[in-house]
Order: sequence, then structure tokens, then C-alpha cells
Amino acid sequence: MVEQKWGEFSKRIERLVADYSRIKKEKAKIKNEIEELKKQTVKLIRGSKDDMLLKERIKILEEERKIVQEKVKTLLRMLKEY
Repeated sequence: MVEQKWGEFSKRIERLVADYSRIKKEKAKIKNEIEELKKQTVKLIRGSKDDMLLKERIKILEEERKIVQEKVKTLLRMLKEY
């Protein structure tokens, strides 16, 4: 019985660690994409259509980044509980 619980517990931890690693990679990717878009925005002339589209894309990416950060926080809390 105890071995079964430890097995389930270790599977949960492995899944959480895998999720955490995946989310960490996604976070880095989104952060890099945001930085690249910010650089492109600076290069563009104000008021152009591309500039407005990039600003909207940056807002969307920042919202996605917040979601990823919340997932990371949730996973960390779950890991701390175990």
C-alpha cells in the first residue's frame, strides 16, 4: 500500500516537474518574442499600421506571459505542498 502511494506520488512529482520545465521554456520563448517585437516597434515609424499591429501583438504576448507565470506559480505551490 505504501509503495503504491509512493509510486503515485513520484509520478505526480515527475509530471509536475515536466510541466514546470515546459512552462519555463514557453515563458522564455514568449519573453524573447516580446523583446524582439519591442525592438521592431522601436524601428518602425510612429502611426504606421505595422506599428499598431505590433503593439497589439505585444499586449497579447504579455497577457500570455502572465498566464504562463500563473501556471508556474501554481505548479510551484503544488510542489511545495508535496
